[in-house]
Amino acid sequence: MPHGYCFQWNPLVLWLHVISDGVIVLSYFCIPVALVYLARRRRDLPFNWIFWMFGLFIVGCGTTHLLEIWTIWHANYLLSGIVKAITALASAATAIMLIPLIPKAIALPSKEMLSAVNYELHLQVAERERAEQKLASTQAEQERVQAALSEHQCALEDLQLTQTALHQSQAQVTAIIQSAMDAIITIDEAQRVVIFNAAAEKMFGCTPAQATGQSLEQFIPQRLRQGHAEHIRRFGRTGVTNRAVGAPGAIWGLRSNGEEFPLEASISQAESGSKKLFTVILRDITEQKRIALALAEQAEELSRQSAELGRSRQGLESQTLMLQSVLDSISEGLVAADETGKFILWNPAATRIVGLGAANVPPEQWSDHYGTYLPDTVTPFSPEQNPLLRAIRGEACTAEMYIRNAELDTGAWIEASANPLKGPDGVAHGGVVAFRDVTQRRADEQEIRKLNDELEARVVERTAALQIANHELEAFTYSVSHDLRAPLRHISGFSKILLEDFAASLPEEAQHHLQRIAQGAARMGTLVDELLNLARVGRQALTIQSTELDSIVQDVLALLEPEIAGRNIEWKIADLPVMECDPTLVRQVFQNLIHNALKYSRPRSPAVIEIGQTEKNGQPVIFVRDNGVGFSMKYADKLFGVFQRLHRAEDFEGTGVGLAIVQRIVHKHGGRVWAEAEADRGATFYFTLGSCEHSDSKSIAAAASSGSRT
Repeated sequence: MPHGYCFQWNPLVLWLHVISDGVIVLSYFCIPVALVYLARRRRDLPFNWIFWMFGLFIVGCGTTHLLEIWTIWHANYLLSGIVKAITALASAATAIMLIPLIPKAIALPSKEMLSAVNYELHLQVAERERAEQKLASTQAEQERVQAALSEHQCALEDLQLTQTALHQSQAQVTAIIQSAMDAIITIDEAQRVVIFNAAAEKMFGCTPAQATGQSLEQFIPQRLRQGHAEHIRRFGRTGVTNRAVGAPGAIWGLRSNGEEFPLEASISQAESGSKKLFTVILRDITEQKRIALALAEQAEELSRQSAELGRSRQGLESQTLMLQSVLDSISEGLVAADETGKFILWNPAATRIVGLGAANVPPEQWSDHYGTYLPDTVTPFSPEQNPLLRAIRGEACTAEMYIRNAELDTGAWIEASANPLKGPDGVAHGGVVAFRDVTQRRADEQEIRKLNDELEARVVERTAALQIANHELEAFTYSVSHDLRAPLRHISGFSKILLEDFAASLPEEAQHHLQRIAQGAARMGTLVDELLNLARVGRQALTIQSTELDSIVQDVLALLEPEIAGRNIEWKIADLPVMECDPTLVRQVFQNLIHNALKYSRPRSPAVIEIGQTEKNGQPVIFVRDNGVGFSMKYADKLFGVFQRLHRAEDFEGTGVGLAIVQRIVHKHGGRVWAEAEADRGATFYFTLGSCEHSDSKSIAAAASSGSRT
């Protein structure tokens, strides 16, 4: 009979069984679906087949309950028994295969993680699906980043090759500058000397070490310094100089022994990054001035003696011979003409430089005859601007011109300085011009400018590529570090759950292993946090403002009060300047350095920690000094690397990221950081912050009359 007769067809009893068995059937059929889905999605799980066995067993159980509903109305008890027999076989097989599987599962290396994952799987199936999607996304991101890293490696190799070429170019430029016959001095916008070649050393009697970093004003007479500074500033803004280069008395230099002497100078400017550099090429024209003045005097004397030819012919001949001897011996061209433009003097050097001798042509045809052009090498030199004609009109002037004619194999650049030729009555009776060939100097200047331009272009290009690579590496570090935090929290959390809930049933060795897992996860979490801090420093934009370093130090000391309490510490804190910087990032610099000083001076009593400032090349340098254990300087190159530590973790705690953060912050400010130390004798860390503004420092303590406090 159907099973409903046993229920006496009582609706309450009948439907109670039907609904209960129906819910059980639905649940039993859903569970295998979830297990089969898990087994197919996680093929990497060990003993994957056990999920299929459980699924078969649970399907059999669900089918037996389905037949319980069927037999209420249909008496198919043989079919129900067969299904139960099949379920029994599946149950027994599952139990039999599960028994030898248990030791293997216990022996798995990551049993705690598997237990935690199974526990979490039963509680949050939906969260598991989201985690799988995130894992797939992370793997795709890692593949993309690995490809980007390969490209970055190629870019770095190219950068190394370029740097080698740059070093060679720099060596070539340095050799050209040092071998130049003229003095070459390069200054920055503050008029401090950057380059000082051997010719400049000989000219001014000052070594490069004494001149580099010092103001250019030490080589300029006191009376001319204000005008010179204004000229440099105007030239930096406009790129145009109105100085008559080479004009008599216009430019004067000052030797280290206090002697003043005349100069010829040319100036050019270039940009290096965001800074302007000015290069000045100087030539001592003391001898030329003396010769030119002597020649002018001789010319005046010659003119006067011509008027008195009858009374002093013998003296005139003697003077003429001497003048001719001087003219023949000097290397500069010298030409003189009377008030009508007729040449009265043309020395051999002038013929050699110009390629032609004195010609009986009117002044308005000089440009065409001798082939004189403006510095653009195309426009003919205007007769009205010819230096000799201007000197004949009574003007003293200088000019630069280009000469090209049939007698010269190649064109020549000359610099000319002209003066009126005055008679005994002080009235101009003609003009005299002295000039010299500067073709080689211009070629050297052009080569230097070309090399500088190429150098700047390569540096800018490679710097941009390196910055892009660094930014992408920082983003990758930040992403990976951030994604590591979730699994670390799972490891730490489930390890703690096992210790709290199952400590009584676990062997002591298992508890010890769980504690080591929790400690390792905690340390890994600390390292991840430090990596995130390091990445944030690289990604954070600077907020520059005027900052009192004294107040920052006081804030840091208040923050580190728990580490200071109970220790015998002697503080020596000097007045610190007000600087233009990002106060938040600089606070992190002081916090890391002072924390290191406290940590590594822990074995000392008293511990002496000094915070102060010094000066190097006119720039303030901040330092933090301690008398702790120090370190050997042969390992100093590892000091600022990530995860690089010079002491054992058993002796001093730490992650090896703090000093890397300090270096990154200082570099973002355009400064630099370095350390000096000796094993067991303490260490001193120095850093600069790029541009700064000095101000009267406030006293930290009222009794600090000596400029520091204890």
